[in-house]
Amino acid sequence: MLPDHLHDWYIDGIEVNGSDMRIKIHFEAERRVLVFAGASRCIVSNFLIQNVIYDISIFSSEDDPSRYDEAIARLNKSYPCPPEELKKIAEIRPSVGANVTIEFSTVSVLR
Repeated sequence: MLPDHLHDWYIDGIEVNGSDMRIKIHFEAERRVLVFAGASRCIVSNFLIQNVIYDISIFSSEDDPSRYDEAIARLNKSYPCPPEELKKIAEIRPSVGANVTIEFSTVSVLR
């Protein structure tokens, strides 16, 4: 599960290893890696030298059907072949920089 408050954390990098998407973040001296396992599709736009998180939302088709449908529509534009099973969506909205949408199975945090 993600920490409750990631507002103003910086995204240092994004790495894909198989079906795991890892997002490296920091705030002052604290560092974390967000691991989105079973990632099937993602879109990253506006990645800059400085990327500051405004908020991160995780939801499913049951939690927020209209928002889920909007995210799936964005993913379908880049990836016309969706996975067979329904997955969760993570949206990282920026204060500055990267806007990220990820379709995934599970999320964890590494210190």
